Formats: sequence, structure tokens, C-alpha cells
Amino acid sequence: MTNIETLDDWWKYVVDYLNEKKVTFFVHGSTLLQSVRTKNFTERQTFDRELNFGMRAEDISAQFLSDLKKDFPYFNATGDKKDNALIYFGPEPIIKYLSINKDHWSMKPGIALIATFWKADTKWVEYMGGDVCLTWPRFQLDQLSVMEVNGRRVATPFDKHAWLSHYFGDDYMIENQGWHWSQDSHNRETYEDMVQTEHL
Repeated sequence: MTNIETLDDWWKYVVDYLNEKKVTFFVHGSTLLQSVRTKNFTERQTFDRELNFGMRAEDISAQFLSDLKKDFPYFNATGDKKDNALIYFGPEPIIKYLSINKDHWSMKPGIALIATFWKADTKWVEYMGGDVCLTWPRFQLDQLSVMEVNGRRVATPFDKHAWLSHYFGDDYMIENQGWHWSQDSHNRETYEDMVQTEHL
């Protein structure tokens, strides 16, 4: 793993890696947000160096997780009520990130996060830990769209603008560095509600 010096280098490396593994993935979160705004990461990379990808639970195999763990110096799959809900990986060992700055989201060149999405009765559910989920309309991930970002063609949710509005709010095109999913996202629901009403 060489010549990864910038967030753009890291982006191309990760996308190429995931394509080589022939897994179905898509961009979402702040990576999709910035891709829609400017089609690159220049504006946000000074404070947000995390690449956000998503995968449907049915597309994540034990072999793929094993490959990630083997191929990247930093690998951490978390989730207390749902296994492998958040899958982090990066080009540097975690000790290097944490020895410089406890906030490894801002470290160069960056890290990547694959969020897992479970198909429920009427929604796709992204489990965030504890009793917190983010939920999405089924049509958004039942079929994906495609866009070009920083020299790579990648999948996105079916209607990326509706996805961003559903998550960030209708003013998603306006930068708000204080925004945080845990208090500002528009699609938070409880895990227990998803179990009871959506048969998660």
C-alpha cells in the first residue's frame, strides 16, 4: 500500500479495491454530500477525512471482512446489537492515528467507513449503536444509481438528492460544520421500534 498521500489518493485506492473485490457498494453520508456539491473533496477535507460507503447486509460476506482485515493496517468492525454495523479501515495502523490525534477522522490521508444497511419490511435500516438507527425508504437501495466522483464511477442511492434531504434536511447544499448525525439527522429512530414494527 504505497503512494497514498492525499484524500484523493485514498479515495481512488479504496474504490478500486472494492471494485476488485466485486462487492456491491455505494457512497453516502458526507462523501455523497460533497460529491453532489462539488464532485470533489477539497472543501471538506480540512475537517472531514472519512470516506463514507454503504453496503447492504446481504452483500457483506465473511470472506470480504477477512480480506479487509488482512489487507489494511487499520480494521475495526463494531456493532453491539447488529454485527459489523460499522466497518472502519485505513492505510495506517490505529496506533499511528491515535498517537498523533485522538480524532482519527481528521488524520491524513483519511480512513474509510462502510455502514451496513439491513432490509426491513418497509425501510432500509442503518444501525448506529446503542438504541439508535437511521432509516431510509426501501426504493433508495433496492435499486442504485451511478455518478462520477474524483475520477471514479460509483454507485449512489437511487435518488441522491432525496437521500441527502432525508438525512441532512432540505438545506443540505449549505455547509454546516457543526452538523452531527447524532443530534441533527432527520431520520433517527430507535432500534427497538425497528425490531417491533419493521421486523428487523
